[in-house]
Amino acid sequence: MASVPKYVLIEDYIKINIKNGTFKNNETIYPERKLCELFKVTRMTVRQAINNLVSEGYLYRQKGSGTYVSDQKMIKGRSGLTSFTEDIEISGMKPRSAVLSMRTIKATERIAKKLSISVNEPVYEIERIRYADDEAWGYEIVLRPYHFTPELKKDDLASSMFVDLESRGLKIAYSDQTIEAVLAYENTAEYLEIKENDPLLLIKSTTYLDNGVPLQYTKAFYRGDRYKFSYRAIRK
Repeated sequence: MASVPKYVLIEDYIKINIKNGTFKNNETIYPERKLCELFKVTRMTVRQAINNLVSEGYLYRQKGSGTYVSDQKMIKGRSGLTSFTEDIEISGMKPRSAVLSMRTIKATERIAKKLSISVNEPVYEIERIRYADDEAWGYEIVLRPYHFTPELKKDDLASSMFVDLESRGLKIAYSDQTIEAVLAYENTAEYLEIKENDPLLLIKSTTYLDNGVPLQYTKAFYRGDRYKFSYRAIRK
């Protein structure tokens, strides 16, 4: 079994110390010399680890001053379909949701088209604020055909929707998503405790069951200073 490269061990060590607060935002990490001594490696190996973490957004350099911890964002991978709750937990933070409203409306022509249902069919319209460690990170509006969860209660929406839906026997298969940069308008800025016109990521997604039927449509606004996406593009 091949051993883990030393630069990877250094990367993991720095990430762990960022997560547990030993290395704080906008403060320096250990000098290269100390990391060399800790791991018994050359400066070239330490610099490889630091360069990788700079590229990934964990660290930044200031010429003549040192290497600092970046303001940490939640890094959303694009390799699989995960919920906000799962992403926040993976990042070592505590997620929660505040339900602003849950009501039943009649599907307009636009909504009916998105959800592949009939016009005037009953649909849940749900608004929530999503938190990470009690800081507002996202505001979302969810549209879901009523017939999937006719017994839905407001308390069911306090945590992960995916977990709740799957506990009801609904098998989530995939999601079609678009991502764009937008500015916060008045209501969204208030919900997210930021300034009007601050940058946001708007993610529009349609989630499908394993039989290809749309389960729900979501518009989610995430703070641009707290959320970023990471993905691997493969050339064929």
